[in-house]
Formats: sequence, structure tokens, C-alpha cells
Amino acid sequence: MCLLTSVLPWVLEQNLSEDAIADFKRMTLGFFGETATFMSRVVPGMTHTMATGLMQDGAIVLAGLYPHTHPADAVERVLQTHPDLRVFTRDFEADLARFLYAIAIDLMGPTPAP
Repeated sequence: MCLLTSVLPWVLEQNLSEDAIADFKRMTLGFFGETATFMSRVVPGMTHTMATGLMQDGAIVLAGLYPHTHPADAVERVLQTHPDLRVFTRDFEADLARFLYAIAIDLMGPTPAP
């Protein structure tokens, strides 16, 4: 799913009809809506609108992050054999969690003072 999400806008959607794109986008909105309904029930303080925003922003983060955390074999070898380049090595799960947390905090707004 992560690989498909990362190539969706610049590969997969380039080869679809406008009707197919509209159908897919509507199906995606439905999925986001169902997931947002669940999230708004289980995450204190998160509204349906906030959860939908998290889903949309999260998909964009995932699409950009996944290719950088799953480099080609040659890139992986370079990163492992050149210590000065290890800064380009990323941890998909840790980075995704950090980005989603930051987005959720932003969407939920500042915490009210006691």
C-alpha cells in the first residue's frame, strides 16, 4: 500500500480516465470518512473534521516518506558504506509516527490552559 500510495499521483493517476480518477477519489474520501469516524470516537478531542485532515495529510506524508525510507539497492549500499552520508538514512515507522503526531497536534490546536 505504501509503495502504491507513493506512486499514485505521478504514475498511476497519469494513466487513468477522468471518470476513473473521480471514482477513485470518491472512494478514497469514503475510506477517509469511515476512518475519521472511528478516530473521532476513540481519540479524545479529535473531531471528524480533524481526523479527516489527519488522514489526508498523512497520505501525503506517507507518499513522500516511503521512497526515502526504502531506497534503491545501490543507494542503500552507499548509505551503509559512507558514514558521512548516513544522515540520509531514515526510519519509516519512527518518522511517520513523528510526522502524524505533529500534524494531529496542529489540527487539534493549542491545549487550553487549566
